[in-house]
Amino acid sequence: MKELDKSYFWNKEVIDLFTERNISISNIDCIVKGKCNEQSFKLDTNQGKYFVKFSNSKRFSKTFLSALEIANGKIGNIIQLPIATYDLKELNRQINIYNWIEGTNLKEILKTCCDDECIYYGNRCGKLMRKIHFSLTELNGLQYCIVSRLKKYYKRIDMLGFKFEYEFDYRKYLENNLDILVRDINPCFIHLDFKPKNLMINKNKIYVVDIDSSMLGDPWLDFYDKAFSLYPSKELFNAALIKSYFDGDVPELFWRYFRVLSVFALIQNTAWILPKKDYTYIKNLESYLWNAYDGFKELIHRWYC
Repeated sequence: MKELDKSYFWNKEVIDLFTERNISISNIDCIVKGKCNEQSFKLDTNQGKYFVKFSNSKRFSKTFLSALEIANGKIGNIIQLPIATYDLKELNRQINIYNWIEGTNLKEILKTCCDDECIYYGNRCGKLMRKIHFSLTELNGLQYCIVSRLKKYYKRIDMLGFKFEYEFDYRKYLENNLDILVRDINPCFIHLDFKPKNLMINKNKIYVVDIDSSMLGDPWLDFYDKAFSLYPSKELFNAALIKSYFDGDVPELFWRYFRVLSVFALIQNTAWILPKKDYTYIKNLESYLWNAYDGFKELIHRWYC
């Protein structure tokens, strides 16, 4: 995948995309390079600030964005949607341009929060997550497929010859419990990366950003990121979020789902991180999960108990 830098903004296709909107760029700052080689930039222009992301492959279709725009308007426009997209077919990338949201990243806020504040934000975000899980049944073709993804992750792990630390057959566990994850449920909008890093606080309003991974599917898939809480404040936040999402009455079916989803999250994270050879991080994830469920003898994650 070609590495992009500021100079790429003077590529003809990118210039045309801004010129047709009468936008002239005065400054470009690279913000972050994502785990999938995706890159983000902050632009200062004659029309204010913009957030631009170069995403791997085509992420948004016009049909999907149109349906999202209508649904987003009904819930108060709390999801940051691109104002323009452009496919760079020669690079297999898509440029997504967003209005810039001033505010503070919730991940940074939680670092200095007391316990009560972590619970407060967890409660608010649980209600927020439930709010964005609106139905988009007319777009069934965009559904998230766990089975196909698992095959891809297994292939990468096997190819690199990786072995987990604990003598537990995670693959067999998932195969035996796959029916729990593949529930018969109407698809809805799912963010697939709903975590403090992708939540912005502006004047006490919370905005959901970075929807590049979003698709349609089982709403409980959005709890994927809650499997690993490697610092205490996030455990409190996640526990409060789950409780708030279910209005204080978490069904047993969810805990069965979440335990299997946690193993899926381990497999997925391992497949992503292996090429970087960060074996210590993978080991920490596995150890955390193993201890959280007492070797998978417990049903409910220990921090929630």
